[in-house]
Amino acid sequence: MDSHFHLRSPGASHDDLPFTERNALQWAGLQRRLFPAGAPAHATWNGSNRIVDVLDIVGEIPDVNHMHLPWGGGMDLVGAESSVREPGCVELKTPGSIYLVKTEHLHFESFNDDPAWAYFWLDTVGLEPSGEGSVRHLHESVTDIGGNFYADWSCRDEDNYGGEPLPENSRRVVRCLRGSFLIVQKTSLYNRISQTYDGRHNKMGADGFRKAYEIMVAKRRS
Repeated sequence: MDSHFHLRSPGASHDDLPFTERNALQWAGLQRRLFPAGAPAHATWNGSNRIVDVLDIVGEIPDVNHMHLPWGGGMDLVGAESSVREPGCVELKTPGSIYLVKTEHLHFESFNDDPAWAYFWLDTVGLEPSGEGSVRHLHESVTDIGGNFYADWSCRDEDNYGGEPLPENSRRVVRCLRGSFLIVQKTSLYNRISQTYDGRHNKMGADGFRKAYEIMVAKRRS
């Protein structure tokens, strides 16, 4: 069932608390904001506009989440918006780069009424390479210089395209060709395990990952 939420304030900032405590409270507060009647075991948002609304809330408070990338590694999600550059796509904002995805479904999973274990799972639909950037693993790295085309990633470092400085609004864009993104609480156990940064969630798929995650939750609670 497609989920509904209220765009109300998440409440106190908890700025005076140690980071681990503040992070846990803000992650729980985020879930209360999305699900005022209580977080379900599973929820799904369909369509890029609704997905943007939810992910923009997830990234609203600094340092609350961490987003594991399909090919490995991770970045903090700081917001989301519909792409003007590639209509129908979503731009995931992170410090320093934009991750551009084509997506139809965002899932929320929770366990035993413990908000610390909850996560978001973003499925993507395949994108074709633009032909302007370097393709590695499941993504293409390009520089958006405006107009109707991209330039190579290196142009941003060199501040040069065709012998001219890049426009001020140029930016780095990582185009996700396929794969799934996992968003967890920044101080969660999963995020503190360095081996999880190998993109294993994407290799497992949504169902396989949830089953493996459930086993980890059960072991920690036993």
